[in-house]
Amino acid sequence: MFAGANLEGHHVSNAVLGRDFEVDEFGSFVVVAQGDPCPKCGDALSLVRSIEAGHTFELGLSYSNKIPSATFKSEDGNDQKYWMGCYGIGMSRLPAVLAEHFHDSDGLRWPRSVAPYQVELLTITPSRAPEAVAFTDDVYRQLSERGVEVLYDDRDLTAGVKFADADLIGVPTIAIIGQRGIANGVIEVKDRLSGERIEVSVPDIVDYLSENR
Repeated sequence: MFAGANLEGHHVSNAVLGRDFEVDEFGSFVVVAQGDPCPKCGDALSLVRSIEAGHTFELGLSYSNKIPSATFKSEDGNDQKYWMGCYGIGMSRLPAVLAEHFHDSDGLRWPRSVAPYQVELLTITPSRAPEAVAFTDDVYRQLSERGVEVLYDDRDLTAGVKFADADLIGVPTIAIIGQRGIANGVIEVKDRLSGERIEVSVPDIVDYLSENR
């Protein structure tokens, strides 16, 4: 152990409890603080907030001693108790972790690898655009048949509300389908993570959304 030497700026190393000193009381008497130097490299310590996404525990013999059958045969043929451990990932915590790191002022920005939906289809003024609705229905069907997880917003609300909700939910790829776009032969596609917008030709939209999910 290391211990004080009763001399400013000096410490005793390799002190052995029971040989060199005795302890009257054990306790936590020092708390690290922002800026404390690292004992190895000397760099200042930074204290940051974090979220426990997963953990591991060494349980030792605590539980195996309570279970008569928690034994195995050792090399010498004798029964030995298992040393136990456990680990876990907090499924309810992971969305919080993702939201903390993948968001902007408009809402979530799900990474593609863990997004609950890969593509969102958004129709503009569906009550006044039956052709766009029929087209979007067909795109939804084809994508679903290809195994793409699709969120389909066919609510008859203003475009601004639907755009805001799409950004808030944060599906990685948002396809905006309207009567005018179909007439011009293009579909606007937005990458939620980067904010990039591109136009994809109507005949290629299903292939594009399937390949870029």
